Amino acid sequence: MQQPELGVLVGALEGAEHLQADDDPLAKRRPSRVQAAMSAMGIALAVPMRLEGRSVGVISVGARRAGGRHSAEDVELLHTVCDQLAVALENARAYGKIDALARGLEDKNVALERANEELTETRDELVRQERLAAVGQLAAAVAHAIRNPLAGIKAAAQLAVLESEDEQEEGSTLRDIVSETDRLNDRISALLEFSRPFEPHLRVGSLNDTVTSAVKATSAKAAIRGIAIDTRLESSLPDIMIDDALFEQVGVELLANAVDASPDGSRVGVRTGRANSGDEPAVCFEVEDSGKGVSTDKLGRIFDLFFTTKSSGTGFGLATVKKIVERHGGTVSVENSAKGGACFRVVVPAVRGDSA
Repeated sequence: MQQPELGVLVGALEGAEHLQADDDPLAKRRPSRVQAAMSAMGIALAVPMRLEGRSVGVISVGARRAGGRHSAEDVELLHTVCDQLAVALENARAYGKIDALARGLEDKNVALERANEELTETRDELVRQERLAAVGQLAAAVAHAIRNPLAGIKAAAQLAVLESEDEQEEGSTLRDIVSETDRLNDRISALLEFSRPFEPHLRVGSLNDTVTSAVKATSAKAAIRGIAIDTRLESSLPDIMIDDALFEQVGVELLANAVDASPDGSRVGVRTGRANSGDEPAVCFEVEDSGKGVSTDKLGRIFDLFFTTKSSGTGFGLATVKKIVERHGGTVSVENSAKGGACFRVVVPAVRGDSA
């Protein structure tokens, strides 16, 4: 049976509850147009659902299958059902509002967390920039105050080597002075280079090509110690936005460190592949050595400026790697592999829309 339009019927049922027969007292008080509409729809009994004096719906019942009029008990039962349904409908609406509010609150919490993350990243970036500015000022002061005396020390030592009569003892000591002077000058140069602000000149390029260039640049260093560089490059990688020279520097630094950490005659693994950076496609570059790995207490500091695990290290190499990778919008991390060595992993975003 076709159901009535609830809004129309509720409005029409003001003061009229049921329709059963022409001699029904209620029918006599009912407007004729309502009676005609209810009869046309086959409605014998109609009761509004009310809550706190307002209509929220209506229940209509057809004629009894057994025949005859609906009894007073039927009407009372229908009133009870209407009251319960009115409360149930109101609760459902309330639950719907609560659910909508909860979802809205959840969305706001997510947005707030995202805003907090962005704020933290911005703050950390400002701190890094302030530190780099301080390092730059320090580097400039060091370079001005130390480089000239260093040049004088080196020149004096070299002259002393030429005039030395004892080539074995005095000459060796003087050559050590020259060597250490050069080493200190290299550290000053590295400090100046690190503190110098830069922006990579990005263009569309291939990670595999850059990694291949880095492998070639370090193959001679590895060959001297009989270390094999096992290279596995995934084909058809998506392109990335890259500064070839800077990113090759990243590869050379990681490979050189891996060679230094590996024993003679061992191997260094180099891999490229696909990765995910949040919801965006990305590519990765991994370098794994055959050394003893990085101790747990040093893993969190490995990329810090001035921190080094080498006796002759400067603490600039991995800090520079991190700086370059972050300028490419990527991340660099390290963990100890199952085989015992350390594995450095660089992840950079792929060119948007490149699905090659």
